[in-house]
Amino acid sequence: MAAIMTIRPFLSLVSAFGLALSGAACTGIGEASRTGPAGDPDPGAAYAVCPESPAPELFDHALCLCEDFAEVGQLVVGPGADGDAARVGINGAMSVVNQTIIDGSLFANLGINAVAELSVGDDTLTTGDATWVGDMSVGGDLAAGGDVGGVGYLSVGDTLRVAGTTSFLGGSDVTAKGPYSAPAGPPCGCDPATFFDVGAAVTAAADDNDNAAAGLPTSIASIGDTEVTLATGSYYFDGVTTVGRTRFVIDGAVALYIDGAIETVGQELFSLADGATLDLYVSGAVATVGQVVSDTGAGSQFRLYVGGDDPVLVSVGQQIFRGNIYAPTAQVAYVGDTTIDGALFARNLAGVGRLNINYASPDAPEGCTPPGDGGDDPGDTTPPDDGGDTPPGDGGGDDGDNGGDDGDTPPGGGCSPE
Repeated sequence: MAAIMTIRPFLSLVSAFGLALSGAACTGIGEASRTGPAGDPDPGAAYAVCPESPAPELFDHALCLCEDFAEVGQLVVGPGADGDAARVGINGAMSVVNQTIIDGSLFANLGINAVAELSVGDDTLTTGDATWVGDMSVGGDLAAGGDVGGVGYLSVGDTLRVAGTTSFLGGSDVTAKGPYSAPAGPPCGCDPATFFDVGAAVTAAADDNDNAAAGLPTSIASIGDTEVTLATGSYYFDGVTTVGRTRFVIDGAVALYIDGAIETVGQELFSLADGATLDLYVSGAVATVGQVVSDTGAGSQFRLYVGGDDPVLVSVGQQIFRGNIYAPTAQVAYVGDTTIDGALFARNLAGVGRLNINYASPDAPEGCTPPGDGGDDPGDTTPPDDGGDTPPGDGGGDDGDNGGDDGDTPPGGGCSPE
């Protein structure tokens, strides 16, 4: 049964912004600035500018951990439906006591110790020792800066590269031997001075967002049942509370910045249209993450960035979590048999049961103008100036409020009586 997740909802259409909760229907939220070349309304035309997304750079591994990996459950990692190569990176040491199958490459920086079957389809690299009890199979190179030895069969499909000694009790099949070359550094970008700063991104969004253009406040409390559609753009909210329930319909390439901590993220709070993407930035902690993308969606559609250091629990029951989680200072935990279509980047990983990761490489947003193209600012959702008439809704002003003459409610947006 799909997990129904409840978030501390963070949107309320309150009377202070001219949006009544009863006797009104909210229309055009987040879409007011979409106009065609002649200035006619055209929800599909869109001069909206894609928000910048760090996802393609941050999620280049199926699994990246900043500390040790000590796993007692079964781990299976491989490419997803798009066939992207699955890589596992561990900045610390790797120690597993159950079957581990990686249909891709493995780089465990400080050592590998497997007390069960370990199978890696491509290259395996460590600067420390590689030891095992059972069978160890490597489809590409096996390179170790320390010793290599184990009790059980070793198979190396390409070249064995060892700086120390080798000891095999149980037989081996090694195609070739060669010199060891130390890597330039650990596999994952975990240096606090260089990793992506989620808190700083949220702070910057407080001054650079599309809320005003969409007729949305930035600090609100959720009251009652409210559904809000967010079109392509960047949105910022603070003052999050737990009154009522809000559902966000994501209809475009959306970046959503939350200043503070939230309890849960799940499908009850977010609905992604076909082809839509959501980059969700939370400056504080996220306690629980459930299903966000539907069964017909792709893991590359949803990306969660967590700035806090409290543990994050991925809880989807027997279903599939589709998305990418970036939590460089937090532990990511899972319960039972968990399947992830996407990628994980965390301080460390904890769980008992089976973890299956089908790597889904996130793509850059599509269907809108990339930031910087045509000279538009990232928050500018008005059509480029072609020397013609002023687009409807511009107000003729130059105050940068992206529509409307006073920023209250953009033309075509807001709520109209039913």
